[in-house]
Amino acid sequence: MKNTLIALTTLLLLNACFYERVDLDYNVDENKKVVISSFITTLNEAQFVRVSYTANYLGNDSQEGISNAKVFLKTDLVSIELTEQSPGYYYLPLDWEVEYNAVYNLEVKIGDQEYTATQRLRKCPEVENLHAVFIEDEDPDEDEEPGYYTLLFSIKDSPEEGDGYYLLDYNANDTETSFNNANYAEDEYWNGQYLQDIDLETEYNLGDTVVFDFHSVGLDAINFFEDISSEIYRDSPFDPPPANVSTNIEGGAIGYFIIADSRRNILVIE
Repeated sequence: MKNTLIALTTLLLLNACFYERVDLDYNVDENKKVVISSFITTLNEAQFVRVSYTANYLGNDSQEGISNAKVFLKTDLVSIELTEQSPGYYYLPLDWEVEYNAVYNLEVKIGDQEYTATQRLRKCPEVENLHAVFIEDEDPDEDEEPGYYTLLFSIKDSPEEGDGYYLLDYNANDTETSFNNANYAEDEYWNGQYLQDIDLETEYNLGDTVVFDFHSVGLDAINFFEDISSEIYRDSPFDPPPANVSTNIEGGAIGYFIIADSRRNILVIE
C-alpha cells in the first residue's frame, strides 16, 4: 500500500505540470485537454496509467479523472488491456510479463478519439555496493548531530548510447516522502563506463531505513524531467510564463508515457 501511495504521489507531481495556458473561466468544453500520465516500472507493485482532464492553472480544482476509457499496453507479442479501479486510474494486471528491450505502445481510447505513445523498455544495470558513509560536521552546534550519513553506489553503464537514469531515495520511516531527493542523468559523457561511489547527496541518520529506487528510463524521459525542472524551479522575474511541458502523447493529449526497468534496494544505516 505504501509503495502504491508513493507511486500515486509521483504521478500527482507530474500531473501538476500539465495545466493549459488559458483564462481561469475558459478551461471548459473545447478548451479542456486530455492528460495521460504514466510511469510504469518493473518493480513488484501496482502499475497504472492516469487519464484526466486539464485543470485551471490559477485555480484549486483537482484534475477530473476520465472513466470508461479503453487503455492498452502493447508490444509486437502481446496486448494487455488495463482495468479501471478508480475514476481515471487504469491498472495493469499484477502478473503482467516484462519484455526487455521491447518497444511498448500505449493506446488510450476515449469515445472516438485515440491517443498513443511509444517507449522502449531498456535493461537496467544492477546497483552495486550500496553503502552508507558518515560525513562529519566540521563545526556542529551544541544541539545538532555531529554529522550525517550519505549513500554511495556503483553501476556499470551499458555500452549502448542513449541511456537515461532516474534515481529516488527516501526514508522509509517518514510519513511524507520528499521527492526533492529525485535525480536524473544521461550517459552522454560516460557511456559504457563503470561508475564507482556515486554520492546520492541526501542526509540520513543512524537507524534510518533508506529505500533507493533506480530506473532505466531512456534519454527522451530525461529531456522531459528537464522540462519539469524548468517549470517548477523558478526564481527570476525574467523567467518565461508557465507553460505545458513537452509530451510524447500523440493525438492531441498532453502528459507523458514512461516505462522503465527498475531496481529497488533497501538499506538500514547501522
